[in-house]
Amino acid sequence: MNAPDASPAPPAYKDRHAGLVAFGIVQIILGGFIALMIPLIFFAQHIAARQQAGAVYPPSLAFVLAVYGTLAMVLVCLGIGSIMTRRWARALTLVGAWSWLIIGVFSMAFQIILLPRLLATPGPTGATMPHAALAAMMVTMLVVLGIVFVALPAIFVWFYGSRHVKATCEARNPRPSWTDGCPLPLLALCLWLASGAIGMLAMPLAGMSALPLFGKLVTGPGAALAFVLLAAAWAWAAWATYRRQLAGWWFIFIAMIVFAASCLVTFLRVDPLEMYRVMGYPEQQIEQMRSLGFLTGPTMAWLSAGGAGLWLVLLLWVRRYFKPAGVPPKPTPSVADGPAQP
Repeated sequence: MNAPDASPAPPAYKDRHAGLVAFGIVQIILGGFIALMIPLIFFAQHIAARQQAGAVYPPSLAFVLAVYGTLAMVLVCLGIGSIMTRRWARALTLVGAWSWLIIGVFSMAFQIILLPRLLATPGPTGATMPHAALAAMMVTMLVVLGIVFVALPAIFVWFYGSRHVKATCEARNPRPSWTDGCPLPLLALCLWLASGAIGMLAMPLAGMSALPLFGKLVTGPGAALAFVLLAAAWAWAAWATYRRQLAGWWFIFIAMIVFAASCLVTFLRVDPLEMYRVMGYPEQQIEQMRSLGFLTGPTMAWLSAGGAGLWLVLLLWVRRYFKPAGVPPKPTPSVADGPAQP
């Protein structure tokens, strides 16, 4: 009696090409929406300048528009890469989604504290909103923010973090990508450092050079030169991080401690709003910041120190990925090494 034929082995992964195409289209749509925000922001600022009798555009406007434009282009490129099932697109989208989610959670916590104060602030005529309308508006805004900053990035993390999506990209693109040799947490750190370098370089170009330095605000050409040098140092640290060089880790770790100490000392002695005044923010906007109470006095000092503390926690967490000089890093496993594991 012949033995029955063995059933075929189940596939090592489920092909997610259709999902990659769908999520890629969503990213392109999001990029287009952000691009449309640029003329709207410019138009709103133009109207505000006309109503304020000679008010000029703040230098920060150019910086904000540059950020929106860059973000729109990145989303479109990642969307196209996702449609083409590129390895680098999956890795970068997952890094971006995690960053979006983490920032969104902190932003939501901040907005829960900030929105009641902001909506309760009297308008130009001194009138305030009724409590019922205030509560309804606050709930609506928090729901919208929760969808945009928490739910949406969480969906992207869930999809692009799937082993099936990873295996689909690797199977359809057998050739290794430049993102494969760098663990995702380390790749995220590298990209954040690179973004920081670009931001520091943009500060003097936008006329926003003001650097807190152990009790003083450095401004003018000295601050501009400092930002250029810091941008170069951050760019080197990003490259060293990508190469998994321990020197890059030590540089950022020490720099964050120095930054936290400098901001703590400076903002305990200097009004933080003076920094925004030097950076060219309109006086009306500065007074709005003062009324909220978050960017005045010791609050700004401790917020800056707390942010640096979170960076130190992250650096300690990714320390295991760095190797001393002369020790080759362990290669990142791929689908070619065998079936994907659950």
